[in-house]
Amino acid sequence: MVQCSTAALANELGHGWEKTQGSIRERLSTYVAGSKRSKDTYAGTKGSTLEIYCDYPEGYQDYVKYFCRDPCADDDILIKSDNSISKRRYTLLDNVSNRNFIITIKNLIVEDFGVYHCGVEKSGTDILTKVKLFISGGELFFITFSYFLSKSIETVRSIPFFNRLKTFGFHIKRESHHWCI
Repeated sequence: MVQCSTAALANELGHGWEKTQGSIRERLSTYVAGSKRSKDTYAGTKGSTLEIYCDYPEGYQDYVKYFCRDPCADDDILIKSDNSISKRRYTLLDNVSNRNFIITIKNLIVEDFGVYHCGVEKSGTDILTKVKLFISGGELFFITFSYFLSKSIETVRSIPFFNRLKTFGFHIKRESHHWCI
């Protein structure tokens, strides 16, 4: 593991980075070592299985649910509750009592990386919730970095590294064979 220091972070973010450390902490908090999902962001490895939880509002329990790849046109729908609960690598399970449906994707491939939507079909505009999937080509490996909460308290965090981490809005700098964010 690579230890990325506060100095490396300061060098990358420039002057005044201290003011942003709260937002950095918030953005990375769901990626602490071992975390695989947050409310709208999921991480998996090639060949594994991933469950995605899609919440919907009260009153939509009997509506058709679906899961689609962005931009979510008809051809982008991967599975829909009105015609199947299992299709290719995808399974849809509607948990009516919890007002959510669970999408299971089996045998993840690197090309699964991207933006998806959980959808509830209704008259007018459907209810769509954006979901981001990060897929690693092999085992997840982690970048460890540290930052200071105050002059004397240093916090160390580890996050899974993906080649496309820039998509999520992080600044990545490569120094030698080390990556620091």
